[in-house]
Amino acid sequence: MLAKIDTVITSRCTLRCKNCNMFSPYAKETCDFPFERLKENFDAFFASVDFVYEYTLLGGEPFLHTELGRILHYLMERYGECIGRINLISNGTVVPSDDVLSLMQQHAMTVHISDYTATVDYKKRLAAVEQALAAHGIEYYVIPNNVWKDVVYPRDTYRAEDPAGHMRICGHSTHSVDDGKLYWCDPAFAAECFTGFPSQPDDFLDLRENQRTHDKDTAARNIFRYLLGDVNERGCMSICERCAGIGRDNDREIPAGVQMEKGGR
Repeated sequence: MLAKIDTVITSRCTLRCKNCNMFSPYAKETCDFPFERLKENFDAFFASVDFVYEYTLLGGEPFLHTELGRILHYLMERYGECIGRINLISNGTVVPSDDVLSLMQQHAMTVHISDYTATVDYKKRLAAVEQALAAHGIEYYVIPNNVWKDVVYPRDTYRAEDPAGHMRICGHSTHSVDDGKLYWCDPAFAAECFTGFPSQPDDFLDLRENQRTHDKDTAARNIFRYLLGDVNERGCMSICERCAGIGRDNDREIPAGVQMEKGGR
């Protein structure tokens, strides 16, 4: 059993936050990940995992994904008994479609809304999202997001003196399953996928290879070891050398949700 796993389903977003720690504004091209790719990803994960308490879908803005209803339906129909709850993380700018609202209501899904209205003016849109969720009896939480840690990457240069120690105290507890691979944190996948960061083969656990080369019990133990921080012999992912993280060794606090200037960074 695992506590929490995330999967990024889109790089598209309604906001362009300069300090986004998913780096989506820095993607050369934004896109929704195709359903077939996500389906294969879910299959690779649950081939070695019997149960996860929370499975979270995020972006970008997940409610922009044109096949979100199909994604949610597949997760619940195929792996509903293996998932305690499905969560979606939104910025509260997009009212979900009727079919998505119905699916979330039917399967008791939860929406976590990061509220950036202290920086970005979209209170009316946020109220419309809340109204739609409430009308369908969908559990949701609005979390005021006023302050972020500046992770620096990819806007500027940061070099960790002790990358392994830096990773151990980083506040990211958002283990990510994407493209059939297990990443210690969501930003590790996002940096690789959206900004072209050169991840190394030992930065992630290839779930398909793990399944092919080990029996199910050993494959599951390999996943547990990875999630406990035993990621490789170096004791850290390559991105830890460049990302300032959100741990106690990062004192760079900045306003949340500050938008990039048009045509610039």
